[in-house]
Amino acid sequence: MKKITSIILIVLILCVLLTGCGKPILLGQNYYYNDAYDPMMLVFEDNGKFSLDKSDGVYTGDYIIKDKKIDIVFDGDGEIGFFTIVDKDNLQDSHGNNFTTVYQEPGGGNGIIDGVMNISKDEAMDLLIDAIWESMGHDTTIIYTGEGVADGQKCYLFSYGDNSQEEFIPWDYYAVTGDGDIYIMDNDTGEYEPLPKG
Repeated sequence: MKKITSIILIVLILCVLLTGCGKPILLGQNYYYNDAYDPMMLVFEDNGKFSLDKSDGVYTGDYIIKDKKIDIVFDGDGEIGFFTIVDKDNLQDSHGNNFTTVYQEPGGGNGIIDGVMNISKDEAMDLLIDAIWESMGHDTTIIYTGEGVADGQKCYLFSYGDNSQEEFIPWDYYAVTGDGDIYIMDNDTGEYEPLPKG
């Protein structure tokens, strides 16, 4: 019995070392902030370093993973920040920006419909508040996180969560289309689904 337990343990260790089993994020994978005005690309290397490619340059630094959070320290000025791990394919930074492994070309490509936004960001926020008002608790808030795509339609993206702590803790992710349709992200699959009525 001891021998079998030892073999299983060795196999599990090899699985983690060779295939990355159990890693909360995908090391070496590009994570994209798909925003038409300020796109970014983020990469976490397996040596504890990260790089953030922005329109004004490439920023690097060190990171450490703690449970569902990645603490970062930028090289140079030592600025600190963090990312919340939604799942291995989706991260959210301390400003509420969503980073995903799926690249989306601004205004087209990859199933994106350029689409006309018939409502403003504020109108989309109001629609979302009206839709989930009854389920909103005390010390919760909704944060606008940028633009993206749900069901092939251009959308405003929002995070809903706990605002009672020092750091905003997101619970749910929503998308509101330019025509006012509301979607909620399935946290298991990372896909947006129509928000059930009522």
